[in-house]
Amino acid sequence: MKKIKFRLAAYTDAAGKRNDNPPLYGNEDNFFVDADLSNEQQGNFSSDEERDLSDYGSLLVIADGMGGMNAGEVASEIAVRTVRECFAHEKLTKEIVAEAKSRERYMEHVVEEADAAIKAHARENKECEGMGSTLIMVWVCDGAASVTWCGDSRAYLFREPKGIVQISKDHSYVQSLVDDGKITDEEAFDHPYGNIITRSLGDPEKKAKADSRTISLYKGDIILVCSDGLSGVLRDRPLSDGTPAANLEEIIRSNRSSMQACRETLFAAAEQADWYDNVTAILYEITDGEDTPEQECNNNVTAVSKSFISIKINKKRLLYWIIALIVIAVLACGGFFGMKFLKEKEPATEKTEQSVDGNPEQTADETDPAASGTETSEQQPKSENMAQESHDTGGTPAPEPPADTDKTSRETVSPPVTVFGSPSEQDSLTTTKDSLKTAVDSLTVANDPLLNTENGLTETTDPKNDSSESEETLTQE
Repeated sequence: MKKIKFRLAAYTDAAGKRNDNPPLYGNEDNFFVDADLSNEQQGNFSSDEERDLSDYGSLLVIADGMGGMNAGEVASEIAVRTVRECFAHEKLTKEIVAEAKSRERYMEHVVEEADAAIKAHARENKECEGMGSTLIMVWVCDGAASVTWCGDSRAYLFREPKGIVQISKDHSYVQSLVDDGKITDEEAFDHPYGNIITRSLGDPEKKAKADSRTISLYKGDIILVCSDGLSGVLRDRPLSDGTPAANLEEIIRSNRSSMQACRETLFAAAEQADWYDNVTAILYEITDGEDTPEQECNNNVTAVSKSFISIKINKKRLLYWIIALIVIAVLACGGFFGMKFLKEKEPATEKTEQSVDGNPEQTADETDPAASGTETSEQQPKSENMAQESHDTGGTPAPEPPADTDKTSRETVSPPVTVFGSPSEQDSLTTTKDSLKTAVDSLTVANDPLLNTENGLTETTDPKNDSSESEETLTQE
């Protein structure tokens, strides 16, 4: 990689908020530039001096004390002081400097440290209660610029032939309207609520949260870092309808020969645009380095930004897909083991049915005594039962039935029944069979003279009742 050379210029002015109170005269902005982080001496730079970029790179910082809050200049000063402390040479390790991601993480940590320091000072000093500040840092190192910000202070990249593009993205109410498609960028410029920000350092209700982004740098690129005192009065680029208006892009393009002259022209234009706030700006030009690739010439930083955001979105979507697949897998496993559990808990009757149907050697006679051709105790002829009862009680033996037809009718043998169907169907058939058998027995008893109650005998299973009725019959005879 070709060695990078650069030059820069930086300045702050109370501008539209100037008053007669020294030493700041109403300026609530603070900035810090360290052209060489490898050097133990901090804050050294000279305007328009061309220098080689060291291994640790350069640092550009702006903090804008919150307008409308108490002691805004104190808050911005604490923020810058915290940055200086965290970027002391002895605190920067090779691991921090090595990669863009590690540099971004470190600057986000610095934002958290500055936020905590401002809040701690406000708690200890009641007169500073409610103070706050924005903070933006640009770390140029290893052919790239890593940008970390909290609030609405901005970082831009000017690259020919495309012009100027905003690298940072405001943490503001108006920016949220642009994101939602409710207003355009041009409409956002002079929106009446442009001073409402959604993130800052020192906010007592929440912890400061920074965003970060890294872009590649090439020969001829110019970085502009500024407070909203400049971006709030000068548009980014010419209006789309061609209406003349002072803008950053045309001023930088027309004053590239000197960063100091370019800075002075920007301030003069802001004053003519009736500046109303403090103004701070840092310009940093890559005077030598790698040539801009052809694809980078044809695509501005906005395309790089979309690619950067797309990577984040794809990672988020990938996480959603992983979670969805895990949920589906869990549900599938639950369903599989649930079905297996239910099959193991089937009623024992179904297993019995399966054993009967599946065993060719097992017959219906082995499973249903009522289906066999043998007589049961309930199927014994009524005459035989009554003869036995008379013998036991000493009565006259009952005569045999006059014909075998009656006996046959009482001893009707059911044909073999093949077991089929479910257990409920088998129970239904058994109930029907028993009902038919009871009806046949009732008809036989009603037509048999020996079993009729007129002859002094009743159908009973109680020996005592049989004995008493037999004795009564003998007495009458």
